[in-house]
Amino acid sequence: MGRAFPSSTLVDRIVAQGFKTGRRALGAVLNERDHQARDLAEVTELEIPGPAGPLPARFYHPTGDAEPSALLLFFHGGGFAFCDIGTHDALCRRLAHGANVAILSVDYRLAPEHAWPAQRDDAEAALRWLVQTRAETVSEEVPLILGGDSAGGYLALDLTRQINGEAPGTIAVTCLIYPLLHLDDDIWKTERASSRPIGRAVVRVISSRLVQVPPNLLKADAGSDPPCVLTYGGLADPVRPDCLAYESALRAAGVPVQVGEFKALPHGYANMTHLLPPARAAIDQTAQLLRLALDQA
Repeated sequence: MGRAFPSSTLVDRIVAQGFKTGRRALGAVLNERDHQARDLAEVTELEIPGPAGPLPARFYHPTGDAEPSALLLFFHGGGFAFCDIGTHDALCRRLAHGANVAILSVDYRLAPEHAWPAQRDDAEAALRWLVQTRAETVSEEVPLILGGDSAGGYLALDLTRQINGEAPGTIAVTCLIYPLLHLDDDIWKTERASSRPIGRAVVRVISSRLVQVPPNLLKADAGSDPPCVLTYGGLADPVRPDCLAYESALRAAGVPVQVGEFKALPHGYANMTHLLPPARAAIDQTAQLLRLALDQA
């Protein structure tokens, strides 16, 4: 008799448990580690209604008597499968302080427990809720920014295009930190320089856990995109070639783009502010680029 293999259901459970263990490990490494992250005037925990239940969220109000210059809705990265508002707390604190913006950071359902488009559905619900209720947090006169890092950057840009298509000008600026702009293996496999092969391996795992592969955002016309703050790392950042391609598309379309290229830093540097002084400097510079983009928007 041949050896019996575990059922697909059992394998799925084992994989899901592995992801949960990885999330706990990341949380232990990242949560509340940056002790130099700024204290703010207000940091409030709340829940936002989502399509499958409440979405944990955290609201950051910068210090000072002046009104925040903008309201940023932020989506964390983590390959649509890892991280949460806790792992990205220090990043949001630093951006809120440095750019003088209020920030609403929102969780979304993660793979593999939840296949695509659950992540996007949650992010869209959070955006629509914020558009309807923003007067309860800041003045309706301040611009609305959509932003995120890595996979969160994907959500931010994708939803910006949708909501601005419905109501032009709703999103005034995007803030994209090493965004994951596509999971197209035909593109990933053609480039073998630097960390691209490692990135391809990670992206293939992400795609398999999402079940459905999200559309390639680089294939859409960038001409209607709002002004953008775009930052990325050096050769150790696998998404760098895609960021360069998006930067070129924005410039060719005449869309203002403020770029931060941090050649000495890898992908994920925004979560390394407790370890690397250059990562702290990169986030501080990103905040200044955001100020500049808002001044010019």
